[in-house]
Amino acid sequence: MEPALKDRLDQLIASNDVVLFMKGNRQFPQCGFSSKVVKMLNSLLPKYETVNVLADGSIREGIKEYSNWPTIPQLYIKGQFVGGCDIVTEMFEAGELAKVLGVKVEAPKPPELKVTAAAAKALVGFMSQAADGEMIRVDVDDAFEHELYFGPREAGDLDVSVGALTLLVKPAHAQRLNGTSIDYISNGAGEGFRLANPNAPPKVMPLSPTELQQWLTEGRDVLVLDVRPEGERLVSSLPFALPLEAEGAKALDGAPKDRVIVFHCHHGVRSRRAAEQVLERGYLRLFNLEGGIDAWSRTVDARIPTY
Repeated sequence: MEPALKDRLDQLIASNDVVLFMKGNRQFPQCGFSSKVVKMLNSLLPKYETVNVLADGSIREGIKEYSNWPTIPQLYIKGQFVGGCDIVTEMFEAGELAKVLGVKVEAPKPPELKVTAAAAKALVGFMSQAADGEMIRVDVDDAFEHELYFGPREAGDLDVSVGALTLLVKPAHAQRLNGTSIDYISNGAGEGFRLANPNAPPKVMPLSPTELQQWLTEGRDVLVLDVRPEGERLVSSLPFALPLEAEGAKALDGAPKDRVIVFHCHHGVRSRRAAEQVLERGYLRLFNLEGGIDAWSRTVDARIPTY
């Protein structure tokens, strides 16, 4: 490394308690990894320095050599290299990043989790497959993608007792997980755990044909919309579905924002896109029929023609 560049990097790191070498800046991150680290630092610090490596190619390549680290972003605290996005995330979730920064953070309370009887029974049964030292862990990232799995206890873990079960939660996930319910679904389409998080922003949720059939049998108020064009509907259609391009659009416009609305097409691809567009209009309970009318015919009602 050229001495002038090394001196420049030495000065940047020595003159700032916290400096993040990133793509973009604090106000406008220009990559997902940089944005993720910025969000974590923003939650802990009112002020820190950022260096936009996209604005200077010599710094972009030089900091990799300087730190002996191949990727961006890179975080330095009080002159010491901390790591990249993955390491910073691990430290943040364990509460270690706040300690290194000297920030006093109130210890989070364990979240309230609801586990149905079916889920509890399944979890107890699956515990026999866990390796020694492994426990049930529940994670949720900042995009509200959930993960339920076996893993060892980690530093700072919060214990959540639900009946005879103990679930482990990372401190950084506690607030996002509060109120989450865990259920276990077993039907003709398969089986697995389903987590419903009241803190998650609205999104299009998958719905199997057998689940929709059960809802209709129970008499639930469900608006089913067929997004296919008329030509496909003439070949095969569900008698209870309204065509979105006609009366379905009127029904949708007049529906309360919290009404259960199910979209379907041939195989479930077009209907998901349509549902995601409608989601932007403020509707809260939108579902996509997984596998579309083809799956309905194959798993629920063989009288419906396939094509």
